[in-house]
Amino acid sequence: MSASDIFDRMLQSEGMRKFIETYNTAAVAYLAVTTLAVIIMIIFHIMKLAKNADNPKERQDAISGLIVCLVIFAILGGIDVLYAIYVNALLGNY
Repeated sequence: MSASDIFDRMLQSEGMRKFIETYNTAAVAYLAVTTLAVIIMIIFHIMKLAKNADNPKERQDAISGLIVCLVIFAILGGIDVLYAIYVNALLGNY
């Protein structure tokens, strides 16, 4: 039995199904809170950028922070999508 077979059996097992059914709400709530926190940080950096339009160093710091937040937002969105696909496939809600 190969490692991929073991991994497939583990992901499709009844124990994993029960785990997802039990903790799905907590996982979705965590992803929602982190997504909202990143959106708030994006708004904060946009306001910081507008406030420091005449100061090159502060403007560059705001742009750097905004880029980091947008990258994190994209990664978090990908995690959200992959989690939703996995849960729907596992629970048979497709």
